[in-house]
Amino acid sequence: MHEEIEGVWQYSKVLVVCRTEHQLGLGTLQDRKYFPTEINMEDLQDVIPIPKDAYQPLATASITRAPKQLPDDCHIKRPNVSSYDLIRLSDQPNQIAQWVMQEVDIYEILKHHPHPNIVHYLGCEIDEEDYVSGIWLTKYPESSLQRVNPGSFNKRALKFDPATLKDRRKVLDGVESGIRHLHSFGLAHNDINPANIMLFEDDTPVIIDFGSCRRDGESTKEAGGTYEWYDEEREASSPRNDLDALAEIAEWLSGKEEKSFLYPA
Repeated sequence: MHEEIEGVWQYSKVLVVCRTEHQLGLGTLQDRKYFPTEINMEDLQDVIPIPKDAYQPLATASITRAPKQLPDDCHIKRPNVSSYDLIRLSDQPNQIAQWVMQEVDIYEILKHHPHPNIVHYLGCEIDEEDYVSGIWLTKYPESSLQRVNPGSFNKRALKFDPATLKDRRKVLDGVESGIRHLHSFGLAHNDINPANIMLFEDDTPVIIDFGSCRRDGESTKEAGGTYEWYDEEREASSPRNDLDALAEIAEWLSGKEEKSFLYPA
């Protein structure tokens, strides 16, 4: 991670999530590591145990349980505990668990109102103590970012090759259809970017990752966003956040500003 040290934003340490005696912990390393196989447990410093209820919410009766027999084309989304070192010191130390439940609630709405351009939710994994330990979702072959940007260039450096997408208009229209469906329930995604747009079956787009999804007008202070793809000055969830992001994607894919791709509210 990077921190501001003496007024300069610079590398400070590596955060490592580990499991010790059947409990998750969060430790640090001073040296940069890029792969789990490079890490020795004895080198971890300041290991903090993470209580289960800090990152796993208790399941309610209304939550869909994932089937025992799951299809091959699915994956499980686990709670991200990397921010626990800061959250544990706040007045809401169980904030990660609250975020998980918030995302589950969104998927439950979408389960009853599915859309072909929104990820398919299969249900939650519930552990033996009735805590939500993960969210099962359909897995798609690749994201639009992987397709058009295999070199992992940033937004400004990428030179888009039109041949990487069979039908750019189809992708953009599909994303718009998905987000407008979401907006019809008073929700906004708030993190529309190429990495959250998957492609399958002849470049049909599917929107994923509803961790930043909030109801209209709710604060987005803790919702986060993807670097270069959202307005850092935004304060509230809004359909405008999604439509502006879609216009940015259209411009990015064209290599120039295309007014015809600007989407009305």
